[in-house]
Amino acid sequence: MNTSRLDHTDLRMLIHLQEDSRISNKQLASKMHMSLTTVSERIRRLSKEGYIKGYTTELNREKFNLGMTVFIHVQLWDHSANCLDDFNNTVSSWDEVRECYHMSGQYDFYLKIVIMDMPAYSRFLTTKLAKLPNLAHLQSYFVIAETKFDTRLKLDIQQL
Repeated sequence: MNTSRLDHTDLRMLIHLQEDSRISNKQLASKMHMSLTTVSERIRRLSKEGYIKGYTTELNREKFNLGMTVFIHVQLWDHSANCLDDFNNTVSSWDEVRECYHMSGQYDFYLKIVIMDMPAYSRFLTTKLAKLPNLAHLQSYFVIAETKFDTRLKLDIQQL
């Protein structure tokens, strides 16, 4: 991460925003001992410069009957740019696919899917993923228990 344009105050603000993205600018200004205008301007700058990509609310998947997480390694036959792009664009458009990574090594893509249960996984596999052209090999891994999930980045204020 390029932090050359970030100062100690920026990093502290980003840490607070990662902990609670719903915090108001007024509350953040109070925590930071800064004016509301200064906080608003810094957040606007951090967003404009791409340090803040967006804000989201983390939902409890199980409340929506989406309790199964599966990681799938995918190997393709053809590694031309068009084939890689086609695969990436197709799977990235599916609601079940929560994350998609183009990888080095034995497998070309690493997918994280979130679905209801094993029958839903079977439907996903047979009606979507296995029907894609250029598919050489799949390896699925089923999550037994999620022991850590954290989207926050560790920002080291001491490194400045």
